Amino acid sequence: TIGVDTVYGAVRFDLFGLTVLRDGVDYLAVMIGVYALGDVIQRFSQNYVGGTTQQPARIRTTIPSPRKIGERAGSFGRGIAVGTLMGGVPGAGATVASFVSYGLEKQFGKHRGEVGMASPNGVIGPQAASTATVGGALIPLLVLGIPGSAATAVILGALLLHDIQPGPQIFANQPELVYTVIAALLGALIIMFVLGILATKPMIRLLRVPEPYIAVFVVLFAYIGAFALRNSMSDVWIMTGFAILGFFLQRGGYPLAPLVLGAILGPLAERYYVTAMISSGNDITIFVTRPISGVLMAVWVIAVVFLGIKSYRTWKTSKE
Repeated sequence: TIGVDTVYGAVRFDLFGLTVLRDGVDYLAVMIGVYALGDVIQRFSQNYVGGTTQQPARIRTTIPSPRKIGERAGSFGRGIAVGTLMGGVPGAGATVASFVSYGLEKQFGKHRGEVGMASPNGVIGPQAASTATVGGALIPLLVLGIPGSAATAVILGALLLHDIQPGPQIFANQPELVYTVIAALLGALIIMFVLGILATKPMIRLLRVPEPYIAVFVVLFAYIGAFALRNSMSDVWIMTGFAILGFFLQRGGYPLAPLVLGAILGPLAERYYVTAMISSGNDITIFVTRPISGVLMAVWVIAVVFLGIKSYRTWKTSKE
């Protein structure tokens, strides 16, 4: 990745003595650039054509019928599964789970052709995955005493402060605590649902604001947010650069999610790779000789081959 190596202290991509990249690339700066500022540039290049939304005469919030919910049950289930699994992986979190779920919907969803074009499936799956990471992160915390996220690390500290040691025995010795946590999660979801219903009408009214005015505030808060990440102008320049890159990627029809996902997983992959190399004495074969890593590598190879064949068939069909 980019910046000072956390293990050996080596400086990567120190081009011409510039210090902009020395602090590394924060994935939030990348996300703000490609999704917020980049989209503003894209809409500005289109002169905001097609951005006006027809306002309904009356705004009414309704709960979907069981039939409509059943039509999207696949996206909902996949999102929950991805979020639960990703929640238990330290360092992954809701952001990674959302992008993975979006990718699954794009590749394997029942309505995959509609994802990315205002389809509910492109929202249901990632949002379900993001929400499910909360419960998923609690699984290793309560069962093994290992936090799966920054929030559960704080919870672990609070438990230890009260002489409560998470682990298998907590279910036998203090079951009321476990069920209190579960009840709190359920209560939080109910409150989120109610607030979401109540906030729908006010949020829809924002569509009446002309898009150029909204763009001004987006640009303002994008630059403020980028600078506030580490109080560094480097993040501001990085965000601007990725905004321009995101603009050209959108113009070329390339997806932005892999770019952001790489910025998120890149530092994690490097850190754990270096750790594995140090612990194994630079023996790279551990990635295929160890059972868990070997199975994961096999799954990765199968997935890449499968998606490659699928993409080739799609390309061949389009040519015909």
